[in-house]
Amino acid sequence: MRARLQLGDPGVGSVFGAKLSRARAWSAGALFLSMVAIGLSGRVVNVWWVLDVVIPGILGVGLIARLPWARAAVAGYVFFSLLHLGLSTIAIGGLWWDPVIVLIYGLQAAVLALVMPWRRGEVGSAGSAVAPV
Repeated sequence: MRARLQLGDPGVGSVFGAKLSRARAWSAGALFLSMVAIGLSGRVVNVWWVLDVVIPGILGVGLIARLPWARAAVAGYVFFSLLHLGLSTIAIGGLWWDPVIVLIYGLQAAVLALVMPWRRGEVGSAGSAVAPV
């Protein structure tokens, strides 16, 4: 038992934690790719296009492929996006009134619920020191 605590759960093969179940990974990937479809509709290609289309596209494919890094990268991306929305809403009134923006942030919140570790066994040994689970 002591060795398991020091080395981590043998079922967790990566420092990023256990792979998501196929259903959770595909669901989160599909939601992320739907954000890509929304971003492709009528947007001008600029730096925000990269944040709205390219990065979510890569992360969505990574989730569907169940790559070990995708889960942590998606959590970081979504945390940043939701923090950005919250700060912009506080500072300048934000874009919370735009239905497309509300849809995108709602999809991101759903993705976050799917990729977050809900059990202690889903966190790798390196991440267990900082995980709130």
